[in-house]
Amino acid sequence: MHGGLQFEMITSLGENLRQGGRLVYSVCSFEPEETTDLVEKVKKTGLFAQDAPLPGHDGYFLSLPHVSGMDGFFIAGLKKL
Repeated sequence: MHGGLQFEMITSLGENLRQGGRLVYSVCSFEPEETTDLVEKVKKTGLFAQDAPLPGHDGYFLSLPHVSGMDGFFIAGLKKL
């Protein structure tokens, strides 16, 4: 999976989420096309903005196994505009 299905799922949810509603996007991946790049693409649709920033890189939480010693995963908060 390279972000296509995730993008469709998020934008579909955005159509059904009330204005101001929140979405937590989390995946067990650290590949940009499924994490940071995907969230930036979603924000460009105008459906969502980044919600309260999480500590870490640009307000996302990104776990890199070689840095953290944990599994790779990603979390971002999004808010429906």
